[in-house]
Amino acid sequence: MIESFLAGILLGWGVAIPVGPITVLMMSYALQSYTKSLCIGLGASFVDMVYLGLILFGMTQIFNNEIFIKVFSVFGACYLTYMAWGIYKGMNSNIKAVKTQQNSHIKMFIKGMLLNITNPYVMMFWFSMATTLVSGDNSFISMLSGLWIGIVSWIAFFPYVVYKSRDFLSKKIINALNWGSIAIIMGFVFYILYNTFLKIH
Repeated sequence: MIESFLAGILLGWGVAIPVGPITVLMMSYALQSYTKSLCIGLGASFVDMVYLGLILFGMTQIFNNEIFIKVFSVFGACYLTYMAWGIYKGMNSNIKAVKTQQNSHIKMFIKGMLLNITNPYVMMFWFSMATTLVSGDNSFISMLSGLWIGIVSWIAFFPYVVYKSRDFLSKKIINALNWGSIAIIMGFVFYILYNTFLKIH
């Protein structure tokens, strides 16, 4: 039980820590607001829990369709491009106006959800883990609990560090981080489209 719990925590960190669209977006918003960045991460983790629920109820086969994956990939690439454009527009926007926007935290939660839902690699990762996660009935709850703690602990810790460091960052460095974020997100867009339509299987 303890081994499964610890394995779940490590898996949660392994899922959450690598630089991807969610991490990049959380970093960009953490430069303005810790709670908004946290809401993005919580929205993304909610989608992770939905995928885990689908695994638990054995519904992974409904997504095992080549046409569905291609349509999903195009939609995901479009949404990632939209996110990159949003970061670009926000580089020169009034930060105070963004902070006082009504219901912005709810919108950040939804944005995190949509970004994870439209990323086909998130879906394929969780479904590829289906066998591992459900292989042992006695250890499933322990691993699931550890997995959730691992993901949420990183979601809470990472934007906090970025937020607390923001006063030490000049405008030039912040812009460089934003440009780096845009480059990484667009890199994912091309990677998704290449693997979906151009890569020879």
